[in-house]
Amino acid sequence: MRTNNFSEQDKIIEKDSEVKEHTEDLKKIISIRIKELRKKRNNEDINNKWTQEFVANAIGISRSAYALYETGDNLPSIEVLLKLSELYGGISVDYLLGKQDHPFVDTDDIVNPEYNKFISLLNRLPEDKKEKYIYMLYGVVMKDELD
Repeated sequence: MRTNNFSEQDKIIEKDSEVKEHTEDLKKIISIRIKELRKKRNNEDINNKWTQEFVANAIGISRSAYALYETGDNLPSIEVLLKLSELYGGISVDYLLGKQDHPFVDTDDIVNPEYNKFISLLNRLPEDKKEKYIYMLYGVVMKDELD
């Protein structure tokens, strides 16, 4: 019986460790992306200096709270991510979270919800399976074009 308890405890500890690791990775991704966006906007906007304080005031938080997001020491809430998305002209929250490579949603994706559903399912797969299915789909499309 005790071995089962230890086994269950080990699973919980392992899962907790995975969650912490994922959270740390997420903090790094977000910190890099928001810092890059702010610096890029600072270089483009001649009317405003896009400092940490400017961004923090624009989204209604303190500069020190925002600084913790940029350094990757704290994870922003969904509310903060949505405000940043709006501040930067409607960039995708998925971009801030590292789930997509481009800051803006392609309007073709919005028009075709089936495409979005497919991409969402594909993105949930492990990398090795994702690659496999992409090659399979590519083969089907190429065959269809040749017919």
